Order: sequence, then structure tokens, then C-alpha cells
Amino acid sequence: MERISKRNSDDLKCVFICDFYKTDLNNKGGAENNDSVLISLLEKYGFEVEKKYSKDISPQFIEQNKDKKFIIGNFVQFTEAAKQSISDKHYIIYEHDHKYLRTRDPSKFLDFLAPEDQIINRDFYKNSKCVICLSNSQIESIKKNLKISNAESIGCSLWSSEKLDFISDICDTEKTKEYCVVNSQNPTKGTKLAEDFCHRSKCEYDLIESSDEQKFLKTLATYEKLVYIPTVLESLCRLVVEAKMLNCKVITKTQMLGASSQPWWKLNGKELIGAIRAQQDTAFNIFLKHLL
Repeated sequence: MERISKRNSDDLKCVFICDFYKTDLNNKGGAENNDSVLISLLEKYGFEVEKKYSKDISPQFIEQNKDKKFIIGNFVQFTEAAKQSISDKHYIIYEHDHKYLRTRDPSKFLDFLAPEDQIINRDFYKNSKCVICLSNSQIESIKKNLKISNAESIGCSLWSSEKLDFISDICDTEKTKEYCVVNSQNPTKGTKLAEDFCHRSKCEYDLIESSDEQKFLKTLATYEKLVYIPTVLESLCRLVVEAKMLNCKVITKTQMLGASSQPWWKLNGKELIGAIRAQQDTAFNIFLKHLL
């Protein structure tokens, strides 16, 4: 991976703050996966990364670590006092959804533009070194609603090299079944809408799920089509990108997917995997640019 040259060791100390980590029970969603890969990349580069839960961050902790760089992932449990204390420090926000809105979903509003009384955390975003987004549509919504200029898109989600290798190994799996729907308990993932679509279209489908990521991907790889109809504007949507990397056709609402706003959206299979690998290098260098 091509990287910006290292500086002295003091520049390589940071505090990573988020609500949950991938190692926590039942927290293997997109945000946790993204954070996990980023932390691993930073540590491989030479960063000393201190991992903290947002609920445990006090103004005193921030002041005691004021010379370090802060990376903030999901921050629902980050207190207002902590936000105020960190306002003049060096921090970046790794934005996984839309926490600048009370609804956390701009699709509820015409042209994805929320009324002013729905905007929250504006100063927190504005005071950051950079708000790092996942896609063109996500950054467009952030800039439109917050009227800020300190946002930048990395143009992809983050996957480990090992995960991409695994997907590449199984992407040519023979398709032996036609339609599948992911059985998710999260209402934003639209399981019921996807099932309703299949019923209306008279498509026979299987509900698929697994807490084991590799087992889930192996199952998904055997289907010709994934029906996925989210109920919120997805910043990117790792599931759909992984399905396309596995050569599955995706039946969805593209306007609700950040991934569809990216140049690589038209690709599939190993061609898409290659494009994502290349974008990962660009993405990591964007993080480094704002951390060093």
C-alpha cells in the first residue's frame, strides 16, 4: 500500500472513540467493520491507537490527551460536555451514517434537505479537522445540510485484504438458487419490504442469515439475485457491494445507496474487487493526510 511518509513518533499517537467495537457481542455491522479495518491499518502503519468507548470520555480525559489526534466513529453516547471540550483539539469524524440529523436519515426530506430544526451537532462537525465520508451521495447530503466545507469522501467502505481475498476466492461460485433476502432484525435493512417485493413479483426466495461472516458470504455467493430494499439512505452499504463482488445481481433502490454514486458501481466480480482494492489505498492516504 502506497503511503505518505512517516513523521516522528509523537505524530503517531491517536485515540479512537466510538460507541461499540467489532469485538463487542453482536456488533458486526458496517460501522464496526469499518472501524476495525481502519484501526488495523493505522497500527500496521505505526500508529499507537488507544481505543475508548464514547460513553467513557470525559472532558478531563480529553484535556489529559490534548496533544494526541482523535478519531471519532459513531458517537451517540458521546456527551455534550465531551463535544465541547474536544472542539479546539485535533479530531476527525469518521461518519458512518447521518448523525447530523435527528432522524439520522435525510431520505425523509425532499431532496435530502432537512429543515433547520432537524439539524443537530453542527458545531461538532464544523470544528473537526475533517468529516470523512464513505460516498459521494453521503458527502453531498452532509454539505447540503450542514453547510460545511471540511468534509471529504474516501469513496468506499474499508475491507481487510484478507476479507477481499476470501471474497475473490468464492466470487465465481456456481449460482444454484435464484432470489435471496437477508433476514435482518434491523428495520432499516428493509427485510419486510424485500419480502413484499418478492411476493408481489411472485418470486420464490430464501431468507438467509448467519453470525459467521464467511459462512454468510459463502451462502450469498450461491444466489443469482439479492433483493435488498433499505428504508434509510445508506452511506455506502457493504452488503450490496459484497453481493456485487460475488457476482450477484442486486434488486434495490439505487437512490438509497451511497455505493451507487461511486464510479465503480457498474462493476462486478473480480473487476469490482480490484477497483475496491485500489480505492482502499486512496482512502487510507486520506486518513493519513488529516492525521499527520
